Amino acid sequence: MPSLSEAVQSNLAGMIKDAWHWWVDELRNILPRDSLVHFAQSARTDVWLTRTGVEVEHVAGGIGRRFANDVPLEAFEDKDWEQLAELMRGSRVRVILQPPRVYATQVRLPAAARTRLRHAVALQLQEFSPLEPDRVDWAVGRPKIDGGQLAVDVLLAKRSDLDGLQALFEGLELPCQICGLAGEDLIPLRSVRDPAQWRFQIPRNWLIVAGLLASIPFTTLAGAAALGWSNAAEVKTLQEQVEPKLALERDLHGNEALRAALAPLTKISAASMLLDDLAARLPHAAYVKAVRYQRDGTTELDLVAPDPDIVAGALELDPLLPNLTQVGQTPARDNGIALSYRASR
Repeated sequence: MPSLSEAVQSNLAGMIKDAWHWWVDELRNILPRDSLVHFAQSARTDVWLTRTGVEVEHVAGGIGRRFANDVPLEAFEDKDWEQLAELMRGSRVRVILQPPRVYATQVRLPAAARTRLRHAVALQLQEFSPLEPDRVDWAVGRPKIDGGQLAVDVLLAKRSDLDGLQALFEGLELPCQICGLAGEDLIPLRSVRDPAQWRFQIPRNWLIVAGLLASIPFTTLAGAAALGWSNAAEVKTLQEQVEPKLALERDLHGNEALRAALAPLTKISAASMLLDDLAARLPHAAYVKAVRYQRDGTTELDLVAPDPDIVAGALELDPLLPNLTQVGQTPARDNGIALSYRASR
């Protein structure tokens, strides 16, 4: 892990590079994937550097062709380079590296690290890089949300290998993009430009930088507008989904308020509810003498009935008298039998 003094001495170029990558990632994430229009040349050439040789996929005019050579790229002869250069010229070229030329892994980060993705990956580079970090070049793929975290594909390649490939293609004046495969995505590592085109563009670099800086307010406003439209659509969808639930909740609150308003008028107590229930269950010849509620939660009930069995059957079915037991039975002064019951919760 680098010391604090080494971290303080980080150069300005690295900071500018991180800021540029952050800005490009932000622009890419603002725009929906299906709204991006890819402008490319009609012809495409993919050069796969395998373990044993080179495979070329060339697509032009809607017709694809595939070539293979068992000779490694570094051992190509003049005739091999002539054939490859013929396929590469006038097309969009990707040189795709495969293991062991590249090493791919996946890093999981907190969702909050999305705004500083490269910086967050750089802090963990020492832990997963197979070589010392100063000997590798690396790039990150598009982050994906997985379980509340960011899953980021990271591609690493030995810097000396990339320098050699870049010098090789620059010397042959064959512009291309050097990529690597991480999962199912191709991640760019280096861009080899046409030297003549590059020399022509050097005087305009400051104009390009000024144009990019001037575009920041407009792209920010456009991104904010796009996010606002997207959020408004999501809010409308959520409102349509939760509106029935909110209406039901309002009805429930209204019913609760109505019951609270009627409670002082009705004065329905637990004893009144029990007496009403007993009046509906007991035979006409039976009547209740007393109902007592004790502090321990038990209910004591005294009544007079001509037939104890009929009364017991009716009371056992009453949900307001759980765990009902008979505690007394004596002859009544008038016709009937005095019965005592206790119910406990």
